Amino acid sequence: MGLPAEFQKVSIFDLEKRKAAWLVRWRVDGSDRMRSFPNKTRADRARRRLCDALDAGERFDARTGFPDSWHETTVSVADFAVAWFSRCAPSWSAKNRDVRRQALMHVLTACCDTPVKAEMLDDVRLWISDACTTGTVTAQSGAVVRAGEWLAIHSLRLDELTPALLRDGILPGITVNLDGSPAKPSTLAKRRSTLSALLGDAYTDGLIPANPLSGMRRTSRASSETGEVDSRSIPTPAEFRLFIMAMAAGAPAGRRHVAYLAATLYTGARPGELAALRVGDLALPAEGFGRAVLSGSHTEASARSGEPKSQRGLKARAGDATRVVSLPPALVVLLRLHLELFPPVDGYVFRLEGGGLLSSNQQRLVAAARERLGWTGSHPFAGVTHYTGRHVFITALIRGHVDAAHIAQLCGNSPAVVWSTYAGVFASMGSDVHERIVEALR
Repeated sequence: MGLPAEFQKVSIFDLEKRKAAWLVRWRVDGSDRMRSFPNKTRADRARRRLCDALDAGERFDARTGFPDSWHETTVSVADFAVAWFSRCAPSWSAKNRDVRRQALMHVLTACCDTPVKAEMLDDVRLWISDACTTGTVTAQSGAVVRAGEWLAIHSLRLDELTPALLRDGILPGITVNLDGSPAKPSTLAKRRSTLSALLGDAYTDGLIPANPLSGMRRTSRASSETGEVDSRSIPTPAEFRLFIMAMAAGAPAGRRHVAYLAATLYTGARPGELAALRVGDLALPAEGFGRAVLSGSHTEASARSGEPKSQRGLKARAGDATRVVSLPPALVVLLRLHLELFPPVDGYVFRLEGGGLLSSNQQRLVAAARERLGWTGSHPFAGVTHYTGRHVFITALIRGHVDAAHIAQLCGNSPAVVWSTYAGVFASMGSDVHERIVEALR
């Protein structure tokens, strides 16, 4: 068992910088110990925890060199994740807190010794969201409480997360959304980043001997870096209109999304830009084209958590910049009907009755619409979302031979971004372009 704490001699030294790493060094009964960290913040945190354990009179294990309280090998991923989130969240922005919370829903369900049953999935997600928001789950339905109990039983222990398990089970698990559709590269990167940060802090806290994710190659790295859209996953305008109809044919709440989806399709506006659209920004004439002035972007920082929404200017533009988009007559009519059926909330065109963003309840409705159309599993449109309308708009303009510079101006991008993001669409038009060159040179 080793010597009692009062007979041990423990020394903790100052941080030491060596090349690209920061070292934490300490000595237990004449035996030197050391841990390296990629940055000073994490190294300092580990050193402070060692000092706290020494000040509290804890016994240090002569074999590992860590305080006895650090050897909680029975700590589950779920328990540590909730405590980790509560500890780190105050230093994060509201948007980052929501990104981490959403990522943990996928990470924690992937880190179970058995798959979560479909009928329990929503309750497990709700338990994770509430536990990460408040640190505890109170006043919830019996189903949510049972979901938390199930997670406590089936969540893997931290020391069970081996590199092999991560590679073969957990990482593939987070590549799929909860509705079964494949995750976008950018979304997958956020989930992996959250998992890496979680395991990194578990290593810092001495709960695992190393971060098992370190050095493991990322999948689909090229796609994540370039952000290139797979042209096969983009519906035609007619197919996206079917998707809009499927939204309207489902739950009554889906009808509030019809004009919203149509606006992404016919203007190429980002969903966040439409979320910031006010009635005063619209011109809806009785006949002909209308117009909308886009001046900002509102994104969700979890309406359930009560945190404020992220509000900013147009992407890659000065804070007071605006962009004017034309509204085709059909969209003008839809917007008029939308404002009649769903009166503006706080002056905003697309808001829920309580003031939340439409995106806060879209996942369930979108999944139901895809299911209704058979766009599930390996179907190329299984990943269709509200944002897909923007892709459809830009793709249609490219295939209509509209100049990339003009498309960029309409959509608030640079021509270089249009070329790189939709390279597959441009490539698919190669033979047609050749024919047009031959025709022009006759």
